[in-house]
Amino acid sequence: MSWNFNPMAGPWLATHVWEYYDYTKDLKFLKETGYELIKSSANFTVDYLWHKPDGTYTAAPSTSPEHGPVDQGATFVHAVVREILLDAIQASKELGIDKKRTQTMGTCACQSRSL
Repeated sequence: MSWNFNPMAGPWLATHVWEYYDYTKDLKFLKETGYELIKSSANFTVDYLWHKPDGTYTAAPSTSPEHGPVDQGATFVHAVVREILLDAIQASKELGIDKKRTQTMGTCACQSRSL
């Protein structure tokens, strides 16, 4: 794999959508534009995680854009995973929707770890 392997680039960018909302508190933006971007990135992240036999989740394969190489559970990836999942949970609370789906996201955020 080359240096440009970064499946978490989309979720990382989506964290900035939450930052915009968190700063502006523009509920209309969150409802009409932002939430779908955040939620779809969080859903991708949940699907990307590997549920290990010990009950934890890790991102594999993963890599740090600055350091490489391809590995299991790069810290950069786990930081993005945790952030986008927590952003999606908070956004759903702000809008009062998707409670069941965000429970799964919460489980993944709590049980993911870097190795």
